[in-house]
Amino acid sequence: GGAVLWIGVTLYAEAYTLEVSQIAMVGKVERSLRWACVLLALVSASFYVFNQIISPGDLGLCCDVEYRRVTMATVDKARSNGAYAIAQQDLALMEGARFTPNATAPLYMGMYDSASGGALVMILLGFWGEAGAGAFMLLNLLVIWYFSENRTVDLPPAFAVELEEARVER
Repeated sequence: GGAVLWIGVTLYAEAYTLEVSQIAMVGKVERSLRWACVLLALVSASFYVFNQIISPGDLGLCCDVEYRRVTMATVDKARSNGAYAIAQQDLALMEGARFTPNATAPLYMGMYDSASGGALVMILLGFWGEAGAGAFMLLNLLVIWYFSENRTVDLPPAFAVELEEARVER
């Protein structure tokens, strides 16, 4: 939800600025670089969104993450192996399951086996898709900064002195 909103709103605003806005003054090279960042972010985000909508099992990929209900036997086994922090987490999962009986799986369930094979590849593509979308959006901000006229404005020498005096007065 939050990642989709962050990526979606940012990319919409950027596409609007580059294609529709009559106010923004954007040069040819800057426009090309910014569009490249937007398109790469969209391609990356599509991997993430696809991964959120379709599970590996829906595609017949082997070995998705396996979740099971946590029981006292699970807690006792963790304790007997000296994994006391895991035992505490298992107890918290059991408590959550008890007080939220209609929770959607895998909420309040313990991970029994992590993904492998094709399912792991799909999960990793979703993860790197989200990370890539964020990285290309940040790269887009660097492009905007690089081409900004404000970056090259020469301030008068007295301005630095005024800033230092204001800092010292606080």
